Amino acid sequence: MSLSADLMELREEDIRRHYPQALNILQGFDHAPRIAQGTAAPVPERSPGIGTRRAFRPTTPGLTAQRATLPGSVHLLARIEAVPGSEGLPSPLQATVAQAIRRALAIAMALAEQVALRSGLADLKRANAAGSLTPDRQADFSELSTAEALVTLHVFAAALSVLLAPHAGGEPVEIGHLDEVLTDNAPLALMGALWELDQDVAGLATTDQRLAGTVLAFAEALMARVAARAAHAPGLGAFTSANWRVAADDLTVQGFTPSRKGRGPALQMTFKKPEEVVGNHIAKHQAMKLSKMLMAYDFERRRNPFAEEGGFIFTFMGDGAPGTGKTTLIQMMAGLIHDYCEVAGNPFRYRNLSTDSIDSYQGKSGQNAKAFITEITDPTVIGFGTIDDIDQLAGKRGDRNASAGQLEITAVLMESFAGANTVVRGNCTFGMFSNYPENVDDALRQRAGARFLVDGPQSRADYIDILALLLGKNHAIPVGDHRLFEAQALQRAVAESYAAHGRPKEEALLAVWERVQALAGPLDTLAKIGTYLKAIQDVEPRFTGRAIKNITDAIKVRAMDVELPDEWMANPDLFLRRDYDTKAAMIRELRTPITVEMVLQEINRYADSEFRYADKSDETAIEAMVRDLRRSEEAKRRYLAERGRRDPRVLLGPPPARPGACGVGMAGAPPPHAGLARGGLAAHAPGAGLDPDPDRARYAVLPAALCRAGRASCRGPRHGRPWRLAAFSPLGACLGAGLGAHHGPVGREPAPTLEGEDVVRRLVEKGLLFGGLVLVDSPVLVERYRRALRHLTRKESTLEDFHIDISGFSPEIGDELGDDEYLNHPGFNRQFILLTTDQRDAPLLNAEFSTSRGILRQFIEANEAELFALTARDAVAGELINSVYAADAPARLFDIRKVTVEADTTQGTVATAERLGGLIDRFKSEPDAWWDDTLIGEMIRLAEVTGDLTRNPVRLKAMTFEQDDFWTSHFGGVYIFRSVPHPAAIVAGDKNEIGPLPVEEVMDLQDRTGIARFLAANELAEPIVTGRGAAVAASLRQKMDFIVADVAGAEGHLREGATRRDLQALARRMAGRLPPEWEGLAQLVAWAEEGARWPRITSDHPAYFYTLRPKRGPNADLVSRLLAELSPLDVRQLFICHKELFIQHYQTWPEAKRGYVADLLAREYKMDEAGTREALFGPEEPMAEPVTPTPGPWGTPAEPRPRRDDLIDRVGPLGLGEATLTWRSCVSSSGSSSFW
Repeated sequence: MSLSADLMELREEDIRRHYPQALNILQGFDHAPRIAQGTAAPVPERSPGIGTRRAFRPTTPGLTAQRATLPGSVHLLARIEAVPGSEGLPSPLQATVAQAIRRALAIAMALAEQVALRSGLADLKRANAAGSLTPDRQADFSELSTAEALVTLHVFAAALSVLLAPHAGGEPVEIGHLDEVLTDNAPLALMGALWELDQDVAGLATTDQRLAGTVLAFAEALMARVAARAAHAPGLGAFTSANWRVAADDLTVQGFTPSRKGRGPALQMTFKKPEEVVGNHIAKHQAMKLSKMLMAYDFERRRNPFAEEGGFIFTFMGDGAPGTGKTTLIQMMAGLIHDYCEVAGNPFRYRNLSTDSIDSYQGKSGQNAKAFITEITDPTVIGFGTIDDIDQLAGKRGDRNASAGQLEITAVLMESFAGANTVVRGNCTFGMFSNYPENVDDALRQRAGARFLVDGPQSRADYIDILALLLGKNHAIPVGDHRLFEAQALQRAVAESYAAHGRPKEEALLAVWERVQALAGPLDTLAKIGTYLKAIQDVEPRFTGRAIKNITDAIKVRAMDVELPDEWMANPDLFLRRDYDTKAAMIRELRTPITVEMVLQEINRYADSEFRYADKSDETAIEAMVRDLRRSEEAKRRYLAERGRRDPRVLLGPPPARPGACGVGMAGAPPPHAGLARGGLAAHAPGAGLDPDPDRARYAVLPAALCRAGRASCRGPRHGRPWRLAAFSPLGACLGAGLGAHHGPVGREPAPTLEGEDVVRRLVEKGLLFGGLVLVDSPVLVERYRRALRHLTRKESTLEDFHIDISGFSPEIGDELGDDEYLNHPGFNRQFILLTTDQRDAPLLNAEFSTSRGILRQFIEANEAELFALTARDAVAGELINSVYAADAPARLFDIRKVTVEADTTQGTVATAERLGGLIDRFKSEPDAWWDDTLIGEMIRLAEVTGDLTRNPVRLKAMTFEQDDFWTSHFGGVYIFRSVPHPAAIVAGDKNEIGPLPVEEVMDLQDRTGIARFLAANELAEPIVTGRGAAVAASLRQKMDFIVADVAGAEGHLREGATRRDLQALARRMAGRLPPEWEGLAQLVAWAEEGARWPRITSDHPAYFYTLRPKRGPNADLVSRLLAELSPLDVRQLFICHKELFIQHYQTWPEAKRGYVADLLAREYKMDEAGTREALFGPEEPMAEPVTPTPGPWGTPAEPRPRRDDLIDRVGPLGLGEATLTWRSCVSSSGSSSFW
């Protein structure tokens, strides 16, 4: 065979010259490990139970923390002879291992010596020994010494792997990570490696077979470790620029590429002959060709002419329905390669990556896949690797059902088949097979260079042939009018199969083909064919550049469609044993030129497969969605049927003596019936306590009232007139609780029957209200909740299932206890129970402060990993703590400055972990802690509760939130602004009855001018109108439509389902009866659309606050709530920013207006929430059910706004420019002010 020009032969006499030195090393040397820690052999104690002296530590500065390790003797030869089974004399295998190690050491020393001569290190060594090494050469000397150490280690491991290859195949041994890999110089590197080997043999080599396996595993690990270290090491050019060969051992060293000798157990498989494969003509033909291509591989050059010339199939995908012959194809191809290798005397290795490779340990699946790739790509063997049912083995990225192990395998296969470091030598091929290729990751599937459509028997002749083949010869049934296996003649069958791809077969691809041909004519030039390819890509985006490469590879295969004569495979001297150049020349003589027909056929064949996969993938996804929709539809049907059997009416009772609930923060825009189960939150039930059926009463449990509220505000249930409704339903009750401080004096006198649930049912069914509560029905979670409830409140619950909000409050349990504020008694320092981190997306019921839900959500998100671990075993209970525990006067609200979140499990896991952490610190720092049995026992006892703190720390972040600006439902509703330049308080009731407050400005909602001045001075609001145009006018017209709907509904002119055109017609009919809010907005629309005169709208004008929106900043949500309360006819803004007030007003509206508002919100807001919010508030963060930004360490400071230069923006729609927003004002004739 030929030798390449850079192949260096290592002479045998140079190797044998190092035998004595290698033997001396094997017999013994002293080595103190620098990095690794040895496992000392057990020594009998002379005085059991008595403590020994403290270990000596050096006093040298910088080394006091390191324990001194005395040099120990390493006698590797004696260690090998001591392996069990020798019976006094070394066994043959032990002697073989010892000789292999000596030989490998000698080879490594000899090759390192040659490299030192080429690199100049030998000269530097002599100069260093003579003391004449100049300082400017010391860096080179150190660099080349490190390079020599890496070369020595690699060659030693490579030689050891090849020399012991015949003794592999026993029990596999895993030795773990090698630590003592030293690179100071070559002798020290060998001693460190042999010390590691001695440790491995002592611990793992319990038998002769395990001895060989241990040494081989050590060699593999050492090669991998050294290759990783050498990847960026300098000074290796003298070694890597040449290939080194030891002829006696058939060892070739090519850089740091692992050297292995073909080895492995005998292949156990039932082979199939080509004539036993019926149908699948193209797949069979390509498999037979690929088998012969592999035999052109040259083991010395490690190259294959087919891989060099193009057309070698490194990876291929075989797909087809179950039972079409994929396994038979594997058996045929493996049998052909095996037989060819037997004739040529080449090692052959077949492996299949099966589902056994998927491991539950993280990273192990990827290691198994990498080992599979490494075995097949071994350049010393002919390899054939298969991945059967790859759709089950390799996970599809983005598939939630794919396990971590499957995704690891996908990553390894993608990197190995077409990664940055992939080298195709032509000695191996990989076949991926699947019944469902559409379930394979797109990128992995496109890494298959060839596509084998395994469609099985197709024709009448195919079915006759397969029947005759499988029946065998034990029958006398006549064949009839048929010539057996004539249809399986490959030359004819393949030609027909290829010709069938002259036109596409998939309908979508055929449409592209016909369209391109109609425009460009026959596809007979590269430009026209490229146009066809681009048209395919327009229809199927996954048809990328890699697809073109795969197609061109397939075309080259067709061009190299050389039928290597069978006699070349039968007589190895004719071809198989020829040198590389001769093989390449013989192959070139047989290849054929590329034709247009060949190109189009391969394009259509590949594209047909991609369209087939895409169609199947899309169809599978559609079928899954259809199944889900059918299940949802059936669940909804059953749910509505059950609900229809319940009594939909709710009876209002007299007011109780105890105050009711106040304030709720409802989750914005849940999907219809989100979080509902067993009819719980949308079920219908009569009044609580009145239904004799306990099962029906089970669902009538939510502890607040559905009330018919007027527009008048009250002073709040805590400090105003007490009321409570005696009858409620699961849905209506929570909606009543949602009225908070704004619902009117319901229940002061006997009230008529109110079909409250019917009033708001439409909102729930359209997904606009009340959803996202977490259902608790697991016995484990129920028990944890009961335990937490006892821990916080000393109360008990017997319910088996219920719903909870973000704080763990359950309306059902509140009704059971007769206390709907059992987690929030004084209205301050709200307690909470966390069963799952999923509660972060739930609403907060009975909210007394606008910041409470935001604080809870931020706490859950900041501690999500810790809470996930804690709630896996117990409930987490805690409290939002501030310095105020009761509000006997409104001024006490200003004492609330900070809110701190404190939490722990009911068993005190966090506190226990903190105590354990202190003990661990003490254990680490105290010198006598090792002998403190009490300390160690206490640590073990605490660790049984907390788990391993070193790996899974159990510590919740102590979070404190600044509470400067907030809204509270106390005292009828109060807005407090303290962080702004001009602080103020705004109350919902009469400011004269609220009492003195520690703030300069106190206003009520009727003080419109004062509120306008406050917003302007603190730059908290800005005009909606920023310029003329259709977008501005559309936003104003929407508000005008809401005002028209209000008036038309009150007069009975509004019909349900009214469109915008209907409302405009009503506006023209009722022009004289529309309120001033509509008139003011109409003037602004005339300015924006028609260029009319700019209207002067002062702060006492009813339309004033309809023209404002909040500025971006930490108080945007709070200002949004305030503006919604000041412009209640804008139902969209009211719904988004102040749901409590929206519910109150909604129940007072006529049925037609309720239907109109519900339909509009579902149609325009639910379908495009982000767009609707942007139209209302400008391009900013969403504000529907926000996580309340809080100033302070976890708050979001307001971003500085750029200076506006546009005149319209500077002047604003209402008067003074933004640049002059101060406490100065223009006083109108009525005493009001204008600011914009």
